[in-house]
Amino acid sequence: MPATTHAAGPGDQQSAARSDSLESKAASTGDPPAPMGQGLKEIWRELPGLLTDRVDLLALEIKRAGAALVKLAMLVVAATVLIVTVWLLAWATAITAMVGAGLPVAVALALMLAVNAAALWWAWLRAQALLKRVNLSATFRHLTDFGQERPEAPPDGANPARSNSQPVAGRAAGAGHAG
Repeated sequence: MPATTHAAGPGDQQSAARSDSLESKAASTGDPPAPMGQGLKEIWRELPGLLTDRVDLLALEIKRAGAALVKLAMLVVAATVLIVTVWLLAWATAITAMVGAGLPVAVALALMLAVNAAALWWAWLRAQALLKRVNLSATFRHLTDFGQERPEAPPDGANPARSNSQPVAGRAAGAGHAG
């Protein structure tokens, strides 16, 4: 049967080059090339060392990150103390200016109390609004209704998802971006 020949592709040329390189390396050292199984055994023996090196690196980085977090927490506490000090001094200066302008001390203190109470109320309402984002409601809903069928229609008061045929508010349908 005659031998068939085919054109060598780039992969065949690379394989041939690697084979020639291994043969020339073996010829230069006088040792035959190591069998494939031997190389795999060596990699298998080195694997635990590679993994422990990675685990050791992870442990060192976690320790370093922990120390940095402690320092960061201390800086946050120091900054908070300084901010409170500046806030108190600003109010003391404002009250002194109000009293110097002829406003009774009691009225100046009541004004300070009212402004602080309004700021506290605003912060409380903002915190309550942000707290709704922390409870992971979509994740809990997804985990608790596992295996249950979801309703086809959205509940009352919910905004149904817009279809592609509805125009987006604030932009004319079919209008492109100006650029």
